[in-house]
Amino acid sequence: MLRRIVLAVCLAAFCAEATLAQSRARRKREGWTRRVQAGAYVTEGNRDSTQTRVQISAKGRGEEWESEFKLRGEVGQLNGSRNRERVAAEFMHRTDWSPRAYLAYRFEFLYDGLAELDYRFVASPSFGWYALREERQELRLEAGPAGVFERKAGEQEAYPALRLAQYYEARVTSVSRLLQGFEYLPEIRTGSGAYLAKAFVELRADLDAQLALHVRLEGDYDNRPAEGKEKQDTTFSASISYAF
Repeated sequence: MLRRIVLAVCLAAFCAEATLAQSRARRKREGWTRRVQAGAYVTEGNRDSTQTRVQISAKGRGEEWESEFKLRGEVGQLNGSRNRERVAAEFMHRTDWSPRAYLAYRFEFLYDGLAELDYRFVASPSFGWYALREERQELRLEAGPAGVFERKAGEQEAYPALRLAQYYEARVTSVSRLLQGFEYLPEIRTGSGAYLAKAFVELRADLDAQLALHVRLEGDYDNRPAEGKEKQDTTFSASISYAF
């Protein structure tokens, strides 16, 4: 009888400790984290070029929701001429409906001086589904309507679109993480054929509790750019971030 009581007490203590550990881990994941990220490179010789990239972001997480805001600026020069001039902002809010399903709201802004894009706003509510939701990896799929508002080469335009997106995140080692994403926005007006697409892959390595190294390859595609401009824009960057 005494052994049973002792065993029951030990089992209850173990369960309580496990529950407390899960609660601590959950509280650690919850809350807001702010991050400042900067990268630059300079080349000299046949081509003298400089490029600077700065980003600030904030990410908040609760038990059933997640929000993220990013603001990024990029400038560059090649042989004394400007070859990079971009400002981008993103806001995302995600609310879980179930362990697998969620609803996401996303707002994006882009300015690209070299592409003669004065502004582009994209607003989209989406239904999301966790195809994978594990401790070490996560795969999300999203689909929903979108509204695109832009002024390109001095001409304003607004049109409805469909937004299809996929995001993957995996822990490679205890201090490194792989992030990948793809978005496709075809215009849904009859006979238009216009679409936007963007993709990225990033490797992030934590140097300590606050510093991290980011290596990122990303591309933006507009199949109907301003006259005389390229459809595709590709960027490779390496930067350091500080979280607080």
